[in-house]
Amino acid sequence: MLRMLKIFAFLIIAVAYMSIASATYGEEDIRTNTMLTTKQINEIVDRTPPLKSDSIWKSENYGVLATYGNIPEKQKGVESYEWQLSISNVSELIFKNDALDEYLYRNNGFIIGYGSVIDGYIVVMTYDELEDTITDEDLKNIHKIINKYAEEKKIENVPIKIISSEMGEPLKPKLEFADDTQNSKAIDDDYESKVRPLIGGIQVYSDYTGPGTSGYAVVSDNNSSEKGFVTSAHLVDFDNYSVYQPTNDFLNLNQVGTSAVSYTNVDAIYIPMSDVDAELHIGNGETIAVGGYTDSSGIDVYRSGVTTGLTVGQYYGRIYDYEMSGGNLLDRVGFMEGPVAQAGDSGGPLYSTMDIAVGHRAFVLGITQGTYSGNATGYETMTVFVPFREIKDKLGVSPLTK
Repeated sequence: MLRMLKIFAFLIIAVAYMSIASATYGEEDIRTNTMLTTKQINEIVDRTPPLKSDSIWKSENYGVLATYGNIPEKQKGVESYEWQLSISNVSELIFKNDALDEYLYRNNGFIIGYGSVIDGYIVVMTYDELEDTITDEDLKNIHKIINKYAEEKKIENVPIKIISSEMGEPLKPKLEFADDTQNSKAIDDDYESKVRPLIGGIQVYSDYTGPGTSGYAVVSDNNSSEKGFVTSAHLVDFDNYSVYQPTNDFLNLNQVGTSAVSYTNVDAIYIPMSDVDAELHIGNGETIAVGGYTDSSGIDVYRSGVTTGLTVGQYYGRIYDYEMSGGNLLDRVGFMEGPVAQAGDSGGPLYSTMDIAVGHRAFVLGITQGTYSGNATGYETMTVFVPFREIKDKLGVSPLTK
C-alpha cells in the first residue's frame, strides 16, 4: 500500500517554459510551463513524496544480480523532486557518452536497457538468457562507470540495481489472433468509427499489420502549415506505405495518407494529413482537447487504445538503449505501470490532464509501443511507450494544441 501511495503521489510535469528552479531533466527544465501558473507548478513539486532509505530494494529477489549505494532520505517536495531530476541527468549523460556501449546486447554484450525509476535509483537491465555469462568483474565495472557520471553530477554513492530481465516485445498485430480470447474488445465501437478531422485515439489500419491506434495530431517544426498525425512505426514498417482510417476499403475512400517520416531507433512514424484536429478520443465518443505535452508524470497517466479502451496507470521510469525481441533497439522509452496494452493499442496516445486557463486539457506523454515483464523491478508487466520528445526530436513534429 505504501508503495502504491508513493507512486500515486509522485508527479513530474514538463510542458515548456517558465523557470521556477535550476534543476534539469536531461536538457530540459521540467519545472517550466507557459500554460500553468507558478503556484500550480509549485503545488505539483510539493506533492512529490519523500524517499526513504530502506533495505527492501536491496532484497535478494529473483532476478536481482547486484545492488550498490543507498536510496537517500529525501523530504517531501523540492528535496525529493531534485533527487529524481538528478538521477535522470546521470542516465542521460551515460547515454549521450555511450558509456555502457561495450556491455550492450547489440554489441555482443548483455545489457538490454538502463535508466532511472521513480523509486529513486538507477536500474540496469541484463538479458536473462545471458545471466550465466555475467561476471562479478562485469558488475563492478558497470558500477564504476555509473558512479563516474554520478560524481560529475555531485552524487556520491548513487543507488544502482542490476537485474536479470526478459526482453520486452512490440505489441503484435491484432489480426494475428483467430479469435478475441486474447484480444478483448474495446469498451465501445466508437474507436472503430470513421472520424474526420482525424484525431488521436481512434482506429487506423495498415495492410501490413491490420488495425492499430492513432497517436495524436502534429504540426511540423519546420513548417507550421504542414500537419498530420503519428502512430507506431511497427504498424506500417515502410515509408510510403498506405494508412487508412478506420479500415481499408475497395475504393480507397478511407485512405488518410502514406507514411512519410520514420527514424532509426524510435518506433514512431509521421503521416502527413491536413484534416486533423488537436483532440484525443477517450471512449464512448467523447474527446479531450490537447493543451500541450509533458516529459513524464507519476499521477494518473491515461492511455487510449482500440483494444483496451481508456485505462489509467502511473509513470514508472525512462529507459535508454532499450533492446526488444526481434532486434528492435530504441534509444529512449518510458514505462507505464497499470493496465497493460494489448494488440491493437499500438500507437495510441498516453497523456496526463490538467486544468489550465482555457479549460481541461490533455498533455501528451507519448504513444504506446509494447510491453515489458520484469518482476525484479517490483512490478509485473508494464506498458512501454515512446516519449513525445523522442518523436519531436527525431521526426521533427510537435503535438498540435488548442
